[in-house]
Amino acid sequence: MTEALLHWTDVCAVEDILPNTGVCALVGHRHVAVFRTGADRWFAIDNVDPKSGASVLSRGLVGNLGDRVGVASPLYKNHFDLQTGECLEQPEHSVRTHPVQAAQGRIRVAVACTPHHPALSKRIEEPPMPDTTPTLSVANLVLRSKQQEIDALRHLAHKAEWVDAIGQLVQRLQRERGASCIYLASQTQRFAEVRHQAVNEALLHEEKLRQVFSAQMDPAQGTSAQTLSLMAWALLGLESLPALRLQIDRQAMSALDAVAAYSHLIAGLVELVFHMADTAGVPSVSRLLVALLHAVQATEEAGQERAVGALLYASGHCQEAHQQRLLHLIDAQERSLRVFGDFAEPALRARWDELQLAPCMAQLERLRRALCVARPGTALVSDLSQTCLLYTHPSPRDQRNLVYRLLLDKKNYMLS
Repeated sequence: MTEALLHWTDVCAVEDILPNTGVCALVGHRHVAVFRTGADRWFAIDNVDPKSGASVLSRGLVGNLGDRVGVASPLYKNHFDLQTGECLEQPEHSVRTHPVQAAQGRIRVAVACTPHHPALSKRIEEPPMPDTTPTLSVANLVLRSKQQEIDALRHLAHKAEWVDAIGQLVQRLQRERGASCIYLASQTQRFAEVRHQAVNEALLHEEKLRQVFSAQMDPAQGTSAQTLSLMAWALLGLESLPALRLQIDRQAMSALDAVAAYSHLIAGLVELVFHMADTAGVPSVSRLLVALLHAVQATEEAGQERAVGALLYASGHCQEAHQQRLLHLIDAQERSLRVFGDFAEPALRARWDELQLAPCMAQLERLRRALCVARPGTALVSDLSQTCLLYTHPSPRDQRNLVYRLLLDKKNYMLS
């Protein structure tokens, strides 16, 4: 393609891209990663990682690969030559390159109509597939409608598996967060064994979630780009866990920083549950998913409350900043639980009302009151840190019941 025939798209200002970094831009209908190396060398390649299908290459690490300049994919660590688009480890996963120029302080990109790399050229030169569009008829329209219903229900089944796997891992990470908090706040004198057990349980459920994620890599699953991107962020969080645990082992971070790190990781997983609710196509299932995700959200807020409360008790004295954080988390739980009550079915709401009458709820309120009304600097009983972690609000068991109810609803819908 000649310079005169190129259609240039303005992307950003030159100073918007720092040396040895990249940005993502939508050029036409294509996600393009634009990179700056050194002071004034510019490259543009497709932003979608062919192996994962996620739009992530602009976030990769840029560096020299011998005499080449390349970028490492954040997901599978494959390296792409920025000049040719070649994937060095797996050439069949090479990407397109695109013309890019810096002029008058602006960066412009033109999407290439033909690929630069021979492996891509070979694929494009293959003969077109024959037209398999079915003939227009009433029977074919009805058949296509039923096929789409079956596909939608199959996706719902996958969503239910996702929600269950994510919920199970979130619960284990919440327990690990609380145990790690007390472990650090007590100068490693408490909860070492509990933390060790919590880590092992989390590793088991992390592997199960990775298997669920792996199944979505099959193009036949039809996983959306947004879902794949959320999976990528969640996976990056999981890959940071070994370093986080090592820092805790070495007491290289504070208890409060550990709570924040775990909470950030869990937030990425909860975001996936929110996404599942947004994309459900069956109204009755959508309502259950909305109830479920707010139960999950309330549980996460309760988990953070337990961790901060346990930190206060383990430290032996009240701190005003932590008390304000507790009040915020309690208020957030109440908001989440109100939405849960609005969308949950009557039987689930009745079950929840029964749980509020359990003796442990009165003890929870006493622990809360002792922390929230005490003056800053007031001495606290450190042994109550363990008691604080024992109370869960709301019950994880009821989260699982929601998942099982969702599955039953899906089954009834399929049989109707």
